[in-house]
Formats: sequence, structure tokens, C-alpha cells
Amino acid sequence: MLRSMDAFHLYMQIPLQALKFMNKEFDQYFQDVYVNYNRKVKSVKRLIDLYRAYLLFKGIFDDTNAEELRRIASENYTDAGNFNFDPKCIDWEDYYMHTHIPGFAKHVVIKHSRSRL
Repeated sequence: MLRSMDAFHLYMQIPLQALKFMNKEFDQYFQDVYVNYNRKVKSVKRLIDLYRAYLLFKGIFDDTNAEELRRIASENYTDAGNFNFDPKCIDWEDYYMHTHIPGFAKHVVIKHSRSRL
């Protein structure tokens, strides 16, 4: 496993540099492959930079206070069930596939692509 962002960037550059060398040695024969791979590497690096803070984060989230609030609310308020905020009820796979990734694509990737035109 790569232990730092520098190691990741180096790991991503090695095949790209090898392909660039081969492309030069074979008179631009691999130009389309190189351009495509270079674009993909840049895209992955951009995503990594956006998510950098979360990728190497080793923290632990504690929801003790939220759980206590949920317990007290459910004991004292009849309509507390309407405001269920138990994180255990969240379908995280569904959230990422149908909310986070489409939103990211719409508001970050597409806007970034348009700003480069």
C-alpha cells in the first residue's frame, strides 16, 4: 500500500513516463494511447487531490451525543420518529451511487471541464 501522496504520484507517473519514452522511441506510434492514459492519470490525480483530506485520515467519529439525543427525543416526543437521524439507517452504498457521485459529477467534474474551455 502507498503510504503517502508523494508515493502515489510517483507510482502513477512511472507507467506514464515509460509510455512517453516508448512513444518517442517508436516515432509517436503510441501517441493516442499516451494521450488517453495521460488524460486518465490527470483525472485520477485531480480526484485524489480533491479527496486528499479523507484518504489518509485516521480519525474515528464518535456519535455518542447524537445517539443520546436520538434516545431522549424518542422517549419524550411522539413525532421524533419523523426526524430519524440514526446513521445506522443510511444505506451508504445507495447514497454514494445515487447522490454523492452524480452530484460530484454534476457540480465538480463538469464545471471543472467547462472552466478549462
